Amino acid sequence: MCAPQDPALNSESPNPIPDWKDQIPIPLLVLRLADKGLVFLNRSARELFGDVAKPGVDASVLFDDPNALLRLLESLQFDEKAIRSEAFLKSVSNAHHWHSIEASAAEMDGERVAVLSMIDTVKCIPNPREAEFRSNIALWRGVFDQAAVGIALLDKDLRFIEVNRRWLDMFGYSAEEMGALSPSNLTPVEDCSGSCGRIDALLMSEVDQYRVGRRLVRKDGSLFWGDLSVSILRDGEGAVSVILAFLIDITDRKLAEDKLQASNERLEAQLAENRVLQEKLRDLAVRDPLTALFNRRYMEETLRRELSRSAREDQPLSLVMIDIDHFKQLNDTYGHPAGDLVLKELAALLLRHLRSEDIVCRFGGEEFVAILPGAPLTTAAQRAESWRLAFQELRIEYEDQVLTGTLSMGIAEYPRHGATGEDLLFQADSAMYMAKRAGRNRVMVWG
Repeated sequence: MCAPQDPALNSESPNPIPDWKDQIPIPLLVLRLADKGLVFLNRSARELFGDVAKPGVDASVLFDDPNALLRLLESLQFDEKAIRSEAFLKSVSNAHHWHSIEASAAEMDGERVAVLSMIDTVKCIPNPREAEFRSNIALWRGVFDQAAVGIALLDKDLRFIEVNRRWLDMFGYSAEEMGALSPSNLTPVEDCSGSCGRIDALLMSEVDQYRVGRRLVRKDGSLFWGDLSVSILRDGEGAVSVILAFLIDITDRKLAEDKLQASNERLEAQLAENRVLQEKLRDLAVRDPLTALFNRRYMEETLRRELSRSAREDQPLSLVMIDIDHFKQLNDTYGHPAGDLVLKELAALLLRHLRSEDIVCRFGGEEFVAILPGAPLTTAAQRAESWRLAFQELRIEYEDQVLTGTLSMGIAEYPRHGATGEDLLFQADSAMYMAKRAGRNRVMVWG
């Protein structure tokens, strides 16, 4: 201490405040332990802090780091003796000076209070550079000695000023060896560009701090993952004074996260496979496995939907029933594989000739149904005729044979020939049988 303590300030005095004199040159504060509210300031304290320090104000506003006061008061709760500490305090001139603080607990008007006396240690040291050095070392020495995280101080040229034991343990260097290194020596070469960019932004005051998870290199060349927080400390003029880095080894956590991510990726892949499988199953439920056309179930559902839309929009809809002539004779002569090939070729032909809004389905056996939304009867008849001619010209090679065939088709129109799907299917089917009775290989319209 640079100045002796007045015995009247001892917390053992029954009522310390009445004995204090404003002439005492040391700033004195009294604050409630319960809420840190100021109770009393002497003249030196009022001159030091100015109007910001008034009775009732939270004393934390006087400290550069409010947690410093909190730690000091917590110590008083468990220690009857005077507690000595050091901290930066904010003066009325906005200068931040390092003060030596002595605190003791007392009772006043039935409540517990803390009595604080403060000495500006910079004024006690003739050499300002020595004062700055002592302030910085005093600020961090206790933290360095016991911290469970790695801590490093660097200058503006990115030279290590000091590192703590935990930092050295993580990298495997001695303090002397670390003093000869720069941050780039602790980073894999392939990661250096990102690291340099962040440091440059910090030194150029584009940011005041950053936090990043990154790979780091030990002395033996092995890698580990660190959670690195870097910030700058400025001097009284706002210039960069010290770069402060905190480091936590998160290798185990990162490995666990990577393992979890890999598990999640496998799960996502499995879910994607399941979605594809579900799509295939849904597709199988509505498609004919031989021709890949929609099946009868899908056709009936779609026909109801399209008829409802046609009714809303007052548009026609035509239904074409298609049957392969003499298909049983084809199967009996060449076998079912030949018949299956003819069915697939017809399905492909119909798909090539349909509009995007048309729907073609395999109704059953050798029968197909085409739903033509918006197509009137005459248009449907013209298109059906083009399908008939295209199929008649089709030459299908099977083993050493060339297969040919013809189509009989019947057409019904909504709403002329019926208002429901059942009505239209019945009329189109009847028209198709009319085509067969008339000699096959033709298109007939109901009615």
